[in-house]
Formats: sequence, structure tokens, C-alpha cells
Amino acid sequence: MCELWVPDPSKAFLQCKAACYVGYEGFGRQSHGVAFARGEGLPGRVWATRRPELLATLDAPSDFVRARAAADADLSAGLGLPIIRNDQVIAVMTFLYSQGPEPSGVMEVWGPSSDGRELTWRSGFYGQLDEIREVSVTTTFAPGQGLPGRVWQSRLPELVESLWEHSDGEFVREEVAMVAGLTMGFAIPVIHGGEVQSVAALLSTVDMPFAKVLEIWLPNEDGTALHKKSGYYGRYAKFTDDAQTTFGLGEGVPGQVWQTGEPQLISPLTEGSGFARYQAAQSVDLSVAIGIPVIDGNRVTAVILILN
Repeated sequence: MCELWVPDPSKAFLQCKAACYVGYEGFGRQSHGVAFARGEGLPGRVWATRRPELLATLDAPSDFVRARAAADADLSAGLGLPIIRNDQVIAVMTFLYSQGPEPSGVMEVWGPSSDGRELTWRSGFYGQLDEIREVSVTTTFAPGQGLPGRVWQSRLPELVESLWEHSDGEFVREEVAMVAGLTMGFAIPVIHGGEVQSVAALLSTVDMPFAKVLEIWLPNEDGTALHKKSGYYGRYAKFTDDAQTTFGLGEGVPGQVWQTGEPQLISPLTEGSGFARYQAAQSVDLSVAIGIPVIDGNRVTAVILILN
């Protein structure tokens, strides 16, 4: 479940611009008309801190304003992600997660140490995977080391379909991840003040709970088009049959996000929604599109496309 929050015209509150509540319609009804001041609730805290915020539980009203509605919907955890341009938060995306009976994924936030030499653990949601949490809280990453360290160094998002294949020990938590069945990883940088201030990382089983389809798009060298860097399709390989390999400025969701520097959330996808691959998505029952820009200063350096 995902929500897109943007400052209202007065810039005093965050208001919901778009949301996907498929399967959580009751929570959606109780969220209608809710707004957040700076520092209030999960979206408001992200707005205030300008960094990802992760709640490993949603049952405390002091942390999550809609705690009762979340409990009714059996929602377990939440991640808030800031979209920052020119050091200002222009949007906040919240992802709320329901933990099933079997462990399927973890969410983490990493940040530079006080001396800026390594990434250290800030927060995480592990569900029943206590063993990987115990290892993670004391783990650090040098630039270029492991998935968080590579994203820190490159300043670009990264998708890894096999965390340990050909890793040569690079995935430093390999043993506990293998036992937990975590095979895939995705991480995204949050940049402001000219530096990567945070890295949000998602690790999951082969049945990624965060996205049915996930693609990373990068501008080509001459800045005329986006090309696909990587993609995860899981059970939806058919979606790639007629997939475009490039998007021009303003073309499709990736091109629109690239052009505007603003995230998009379309739910449900329709023929007139501007999603270039609507027919392919419809054929495999994908009905939600989320476009997330990675912005370095005022330049969009990558676009993440999530389909559910």
C-alpha cells in the first residue's frame, strides 16, 4: 500500500495527492481528508527530518497517527521516503506493509557515520527475522561495500536479484540472509546538501512483497532518453514481451517523472492514464504504477518504476 503526500499551497501541511488502498479500502476511508503538520505522524516526520523514517510497528498513536485504522487493517510497519529537490522536500511517499505468516522481507535505513567514513544502521523492520536484525544493528558498510555501500558510492539506486551470487563475500550478511531465504535486494539513495544522507534498503524472498514488477531507468549519456538499467519481473515475465527499451522526455510514467522531477502514483491504471504499456500491464493484471525520481541537487539521475 502506498501514499503520495505533497505540501499544500500554504506549505503548512502535507496533503494526500494520490494513494493505492487496494485490499485496504477501510484504511483508505479512514485516511480521507487527513493532513500532517511538519513533524507529525510518519509523513510529517519525514518532511521535518528530510530522511527516510521507518516504523517497525504502527500501534503507537504517538508515532503513527492512524494507529487504530492500521490495526484494523492488520498493517505491521511503514517506511516514509522523502523526495528532495534543491534541498527542499517536495513530496513524501509512504509504504505500509502487512506481515504475513511467513517472513518475506525486511526494510532498513542506513546513514553515514559521524566521521563520514562508513554507513551505519539507523532503523529496520525484520518481522520474525530476529537473527538478521541482531547482525544488522552492528554491521557497517564502507563505500562500495555491500548493497547499501554501493548505492552510497554511486549515488544511484540498485536492484540485485541474487544477493550472494558471484558476490565473493561482498554481501556481508550472506549466511543469515540465506537461512532466512532473503535473495533479492533493492536500495535507493536520499541526497541533499550535496551528499547521500541516507540509503533505504529492502531485502526480500524471491516473492518480493514490495513490488510485482520493479524497473530502474537512467538517462543516457547525451540526456535525450531514459534506458533501462535493470528490472525485476518475478511471475510477470510476460510483461516484458513488448516492453519499451527507452523513454523520451515526458513519455510514459518514467519519462514524465524524469521531465517533472515529481513522483507519480496511478491507481488504477486505465487506458487514458498515460501509462505507455497499459495493454501489457492489463494482460497480467497489474493495476498500480508508482514512479519515483532520484534527484541529485535539481537533476533527476534515475527513475524507479514500481508496478503492482
